[in-house]
Amino acid sequence: DENEYYITGGVFIFPQAMSLLYSNDNITINGYILDTTWKVISKFVTSILMANISNSSLPIAFAFGKGENIDLDSKLLNTTSEKLNLNFEGKVLESDQGKSLLSICKTFKMVHLSCLRHFIVSIKKMDYSFEAITLIKCTSQKDLESAMSLLTNKFKKFCTVNSGVLKKINKVLKKIGLLYINDQIIIQNQSRWDEVSMLQRRLYKMPSTTNTLESTHGQINRKTPRRN
Repeated sequence: DENEYYITGGVFIFPQAMSLLYSNDNITINGYILDTTWKVISKFVTSILMANISNSSLPIAFAFGKGENIDLDSKLLNTTSEKLNLNFEGKVLESDQGKSLLSICKTFKMVHLSCLRHFIVSIKKMDYSFEAITLIKCTSQKDLESAMSLLTNKFKKFCTVNSGVLKKINKVLKKIGLLYINDQIIIQNQSRWDEVSMLQRRLYKMPSTTNTLESTHGQINRKTPRRN
């Protein structure tokens, strides 16, 4: 009726997604990776959902909207769940710890894992971040026990010289679910430790970072002409 309308958002599911999910008995999806990019569609934020298989990832759907928020990601997961008959409850989602993505995990009751690269960037300016990063990078129980032993002695010396250091040490350790108390490092928050520890990451069979999705963004952005 001679009125102008604007598309404010939408969801696209890749045609190959159904075949990927249901036509390959030897394929097991270990979890999902979700992140957004601003360059693919002009004036829209694009959120891409990837399925992680054997430490590699393949896109199954994307959503586009006006901003990176919980509404966009909810629309993506709800539509994908409905059209592909997927249940995200209890499944793993790895992300850069964005607020909307953390909210999505709670809404859909998913298990959240933190991208190692993004997490390191978020704490690297804190005091004793090197020690915390050393602990989360351990990929075997032997390495973790050795690191804890060395750092316990190190922290003990620091606290002997200056008791005020203890507060700074525990401030960064709490970021990874640990605590230094009574001359030992203990796991204070198991769920947080599971999110960031590379030793625990093996149990989920998920990659250490979201680089697989970041590289996909880069490939798409590189192929997208300026101003589309």
